[in-house]
Amino acid sequence: RSTVSVLYWTHASRDMKFGQRLREQREVFDGDIVKHVLDYKKLKKRIGVIKKAKKPTKEDVDLWMQAFKQEVAKFDEYFCETMKECDEEVAGFEKALLQKQMLKKTTLKDAYLTLQELKFFLELNRTATRKILKKLDKNVLGYNVSGWTDDEGMGLFYSMEEPLGELSQRLTSVYAAMFHGNRAKIAEMELDYHVSCVSDLFSYMMCHTGMVTDTL
Repeated sequence: RSTVSVLYWTHASRDMKFGQRLREQREVFDGDIVKHVLDYKKLKKRIGVIKKAKKPTKEDVDLWMQAFKQEVAKFDEYFCETMKECDEEVAGFEKALLQKQMLKKTTLKDAYLTLQELKFFLELNRTATRKILKKLDKNVLGYNVSGWTDDEGMGLFYSMEEPLGELSQRLTSVYAAMFHGNRAKIAEMELDYHVSCVSDLFSYMMCHTGMVTDTL
């Protein structure tokens, strides 16, 4: 699993257009995760082709929607598989706690970092989905996709937030019990601080090794 590269996004220039920021983010993803980020560029290019047609047909848009749904499906598959792995890992931590086995702080911190990355991965794909559908709605007149862009249509993404949040709380509870006398707030602050430090360090390394370019 990727760990820190995803956190670069928070340091990307807010002046960039979404597509450019997304391209930079894809450049710094590690491992297989990049394959599961919605291919915004490909879908945007297909919209351009449809728009240039003198008389776009429903078949043209249906083919686009088919490609779009395939993109969403690959995200969904990756997210669910990773959530399962994380759930099993946290369950192992909880078992260790019950058996009064101590774990290393770094082990729990790394697991928490992975959950924060997964949260970001969810938000990134949700934003990309909403933006590409609005672009279709705007550029291909007469084809309304509002059923996908409203809260009901985006339910796939929103439904994933609660179990991910619960998993983070479970991990925080284990960390609090092992190292902070069950004081969950202090444990959460320490874990969040770890994420912040890793993010800042990674951003510094990216900017000073030439791994991030100003333009792509």
